[in-house]
Amino acid sequence: MTTAQFVQFLDICDIQGGTQPPKSTFIEEPNEGYVRLLQIQDFKTDKKAVYVPDKQTLKKCTADDIMIARYGASLGKILSGLEGAYNVALVKTIPDLERLDRAYFAHFLRADAFQSFILNLGGRAAQAGFNKADLERITIPLPPLEEQKRIAGILDQADTLRRLRTRALDKLNTLGQAIFHEMFGPRAQDWESWPIVPLGELAENLDGKRIPLKKADREKRKGNVPYYGASGIIDFVDEFLFEGTHLLVGEDGANLLARSSPIAFTAEGKFWVNNHAHVLRPNGRSELRFLQYHLESIDLKPFVTGSAQPKLNQKQLNRIPVRLPPKSLQKKFVAALDQRRSIIGTQAGLLSQSEKLFASLQHRAFRGEL
Repeated sequence: MTTAQFVQFLDICDIQGGTQPPKSTFIEEPNEGYVRLLQIQDFKTDKKAVYVPDKQTLKKCTADDIMIARYGASLGKILSGLEGAYNVALVKTIPDLERLDRAYFAHFLRADAFQSFILNLGGRAAQAGFNKADLERITIPLPPLEEQKRIAGILDQADTLRRLRTRALDKLNTLGQAIFHEMFGPRAQDWESWPIVPLGELAENLDGKRIPLKKADREKRKGNVPYYGASGIIDFVDEFLFEGTHLLVGEDGANLLARSSPIAFTAEGKFWVNNHAHVLRPNGRSELRFLQYHLESIDLKPFVTGSAQPKLNQKQLNRIPVRLPPKSLQKKFVAALDQRRSIIGTQAGLLSQSEKLFASLQHRAFRGEL
């Protein structure tokens, strides 16, 4: 470890703001004489790419340049990997690469010290963003260039490890649905012989026992009992309405159609449910988690009413057809889920370890202790 001197940010790196061409000049397809106009959203998806007439007045970046989001909810986000002109919501960093290693610098910008500084500038609203003068108040540790490269290499390895473990956990989280389709999809053996039964004949509906609580009322009743809404736990209260293992199904909201989060989930132990989630108790003809995955696997549009405020009412929920495999096969599916849950627990623990390792290394690196 080499002791690092701390230098003023602007002594080692300049920044350059973007330009904002008129929206009337935007086109959605590449064309001769046009250049891509980069916006913060473009670093997440290419679906909304726009192009503007290529002019000398535009500010441009390469894929290697490190950009900082300047305004709004993305304030402080560190972005790279695209080239083109960039708009006023972004600034380009121009580091002195004879003194500052690019990878080391990128890690510094993503570290807590810089991020906290940017997000808490004078307590201003995020929309106010930051300007060049603000950066005069921050310093960056600057060990010799070779030492910077060594530190960046260590952080790169730790970052790669946590990313790999995150991807592994993401894949495991989708494995349950894959197992369901393999065991119970149209290609399953004897699939056509399985009876089709309405969901209402497989589970008892307990919606009549639900009681919604206003937020103000929940504030007065804080406890450790989960309080469920349409997409899961939204609070904790001091008493329970239900006990045991039940299946909850979202009753209303855009998620019924968008499916950006689960609409069916298991609640166990003691819990409270508001009037935005149906409460089902399987009657013994089917496994609860089989029903859960079935509901996640089907298109609910034919059963949802309303467009401005989609709703899956109790009558429509009870109508949902379920192709019912033998109970023994359902139990085999549940056993596979239990095995997967055990592996997920292990992987989640490993991910937590790698996250803590990266955070520790990052903290030490920019205190001159690595």
